[in-house]
This record gives sequence, structure tokens and C-alpha cells, in this order.
Amino acid sequence: MSGPPSGWRSTRPVPSRLAEAGTALAARPEVAYATVTTGTANLYASIDAMTAQHFYRYLTESVAALPGLRHTATAPIHRTLKGPGPCLPTTA
Repeated sequence: MSGPPSGWRSTRPVPSRLAEAGTALAARPEVAYATVTTGTANLYASIDAMTAQHFYRYLTESVAALPGLRHTATAPIHRTLKGPGPCLPTTA
């Protein structure tokens, strides 16, 4: 990876612990964005870490400690091709 490591994480906690797991996930400083969704996973998070070692520790320690965790998957992002556009002023 070039630059700070980042990735998407999908997580499937036990349904009765979804709110607790989502709150714990969103509270981590590595998580830039977290959301609850439907489908094969209930929680998604955008992750930013300072180094590859920090990214690994986050995955093996913080994520592994999420309440009610049943399944997790990570997709590293090696390069971003398109980002947000500029904020244009609104006209009245």
C-alpha cells in the first residue's frame, strides 16, 4: 500500500447486539465513517490507519473485541480513483 492504509470493513454481529457493536465500532478513532445496513453484513466502516502495523492491530485487537461478533471481512483500498467534488455555493 502506498500512503496510510485504509479499507472497508463489513461486520455481522449477533442481531441483539447490533446497536452495542455499532456504537463500539463508531467510537474507534480509526473509523472515519460507520453505518448500519441490510444484507449479508449489518455494519460497514471506512477505516483509516497511520501505518500497516496500526491497521493490523486495529483488525486483530479492536475489531476482534466487538460485542457479539459473528463474522467480519476487510477489503483494503490501495488507491482512490475518485473523491468528493468541491462544495459549490448555493444561490438564493
